[in-house]
Amino acid sequence: MVQIIIPPPTSNHPMVMLELQGNIETNATDLQGVKLGELEFDAKGTPFLTIGHHRLEGKLVKLAKPFAVVRRRDSSAGPSTPPAIAAHVMDIDSDALLPSSPPPASSQVAREHEATNKRMIVYDVVTVLKEKYVFKQRPELLVPEEPMYKRSGNDNLGIEECGVVGKGHHGP
Repeated sequence: MVQIIIPPPTSNHPMVMLELQGNIETNATDLQGVKLGELEFDAKGTPFLTIGHHRLEGKLVKLAKPFAVVRRRDSSAGPSTPPAIAAHVMDIDSDALLPSSPPPASSQVAREHEATNKRMIVYDVVTVLKEKYVFKQRPELLVPEEPMYKRSGNDNLGIEECGVVGKGHHGP
């Protein structure tokens, strides 16, 4: 199972989570900005994900528990919430009881803060996802509408048109 979080192109669009069965392979070493495919919806709202020559049909599923997307940063990179307040800010959904350990005591947080030479790692909550798009069926193979080569009248199956170097022997 592969789960992918898609960041919004602008602040007006929400992030979405995609869940795929199988593997996604690429030769790219850095996936930042790499186009995965196209996510489209039909008139009924059914999601379709096209990746290369494959098309997947999916469905929208509500998550059992909210999923927080967080970004790690060094506290020296900008303003942050003090640790004592951060424990209270992390309460995402006050209606739901989420299992968690109790927040550390203020003195413990202060000792840990001093131990790291006044540098802290801070996690900013980017968004909270409550649903995901699940694509678990086998992909449909997309075939181009026009053939990749043009068949000529001499029954050579258009090998020359395909760019294959040399001519093969076709027949007795």
